[in-house]
Amino acid sequence: MDLLLYPGIFVVALLIGYLLKTGKINSYRKKINHLEQEMLHNHAEILKLQKEKIDLLKQLESPSIPVISIKAAKEERTPVAEASGTKR
Repeated sequence: MDLLLYPGIFVVALLIGYLLKTGKINSYRKKINHLEQEMLHNHAEILKLQKEKIDLLKQLESPSIPVISIKAAKEERTPVAEASGTKR
């Protein structure tokens, strides 16, 4: 009877240890999957915000109201003033 008792206890302990270990591994896998999904969501949100920022910067670069620089305005007035005969 002792010959079957010790190997039986060993096999039962082995199975219990295997079940506990696989349960822990599965819980870790679930946590890892959850964290990966959270990271993907965060990266998608960052990309969306960067796209919005680029769109806003493009809107600022091309204003809807035309702006004439002072330098260009002076250059345009100079030939007209010379043609009329007045000197500055």
